[in-house]
Amino acid sequence: MKFHKDYEIVNDILAKWDPIGVPDTVAKTEYTDYVTRILLKRDNLDDLIKELETIVTKDIGLEYNADNPTEKEHTIKYATAIFNELKNQKLITIDKLIDKIEKDYTRTEIKRAAKGLIDAINDWPTNLTTIEDFISEMKNEFGGQISKMKLEKYSNLNEAWKMESTTSTIEMLDVFPDKSFDEIVADISDHYKRFV
Repeated sequence: MKFHKDYEIVNDILAKWDPIGVPDTVAKTEYTDYVTRILLKRDNLDDLIKELETIVTKDIGLEYNADNPTEKEHTIKYATAIFNELKNQKLITIDKLIDKIEKDYTRTEIKRAAKGLIDAINDWPTNLTTIEDFISEMKNEFGGQISKMKLEKYSNLNEAWKMESTTSTIEMLDVFPDKSFDEIVADISDHYKRFV
């Protein structure tokens, strides 16, 4: 899962790119059909450039000359903006988060929530390499948005590790009861990316 914010970021950049030149108010919705495709290419700048070129030529049907430096530069500019903005949105790695929690000698709520997140990841029964993997598996398991109510209803004695992970996730949610699961995870990541 990628956060809804990623969708908004890509959509905003596509509205600025605006290859057909519609008014700003129209551009905000004109290119939404392409956002998911672009998100799938998020980790490779060359793929993003090719995807924008495909959108212009095959989907929209405009002429595009990749050998024209002005046209190519325009496409590269917006593909790079998408690439960089999405890269900035990536969550902290599990290893970095663990390391920074160990170096955090405060007793803050964000640290308590972060410990809950790490415990939940460590208790999850599959081998997870990123926080995004954990989010994706949780959302698949619990049918979309994660809420305390959904987690409290979970009871599967054959899945003891998932139950342990669920308990740790509830503890994380309890630290910030007015925030969503996604917001808490993003706040943890943002805080510890800046933590020295």
